[in-house]
Amino acid sequence: MNVDRLLSLTTFHVTRNTSHVPHSRDPILACRYLDHAILCPGRGSLIAVNCNRIRARAQYLRRREKQKPQTLKKGKLKMKLKASIAIVVLAGLAVVASAQSGPVKGRSFTYSSSDAISQDFSTAGTVTLKSASNVTVDPYLYITGNLSANWVVDGWGVGQDTELNSIYFYHNETLSLQLAGFANPAKTSGTQTGAQAVQLSGELAFYNNAVATPLYDSGMVAIANLNGMFQPSGPNFGAAQTGGVLRIDFSRQIAITPEVGPGTYQNVGLITVSRN
Repeated sequence: MNVDRLLSLTTFHVTRNTSHVPHSRDPILACRYLDHAILCPGRGSLIAVNCNRIRARAQYLRRREKQKPQTLKKGKLKMKLKASIAIVVLAGLAVVASAQSGPVKGRSFTYSSSDAISQDFSTAGTVTLKSASNVTVDPYLYITGNLSANWVVDGWGVGQDTELNSIYFYHNETLSLQLAGFANPAKTSGTQTGAQAVQLSGELAFYNNAVATPLYDSGMVAIANLNGMFQPSGPNFGAAQTGGVLRIDFSRQIAITPEVGPGTYQNVGLITVSRN
């Protein structure tokens, strides 16, 4: 019998003056005021019950009700434990993945010692020991940023828009860039009348992003003029110049004329990064 059932079947009557007793069906509260009570399960016989026993029984049932959600069979407990462990493992993997994304924070070092010695030279006379210092530097290049530009153009008439994408190169080598295949975006789908290409201009600005110092700027030119601009004698960017972080601001400007009609226009250029 649970607490609610006990309360629903229990009515208290007082063998003395009851004016000071709260009208409650809670046996614990009622027993605070009464020494004895009569339990009436229904319209049948009346049974005299000691309030201490009712109080103890109600307290026991309440404790058991509170403990029920925490009492699990072994099988269910194992399943819940496995689920909890799986959640913790997935959360841990997410943290590791998050920690590994993005460029490393500057230089990192792994150290080990070698050429261990443990020898008695007591009778050797003059002793000459070789102690080497060996440093191996691994190549590093991490590129992050946005490479492509996308426009949706509405309306009519003439208009132009300029947008900028920044690309970051974290490196410890000398970098040089070569552009190829850049041209005005050509219509790939849509109406067959009107302009079949969109006029596109481009500008490349290079910076030492460690200290925000400008290094080179091509100026805004027709996008095709960027092809081959940096070869063979174009600028090279050593790590000493860039501070290890080269930033390229790639600005693109589209010019829309009245005859540019509905459709999709696209050009895909190539940026080749050489390392030496």
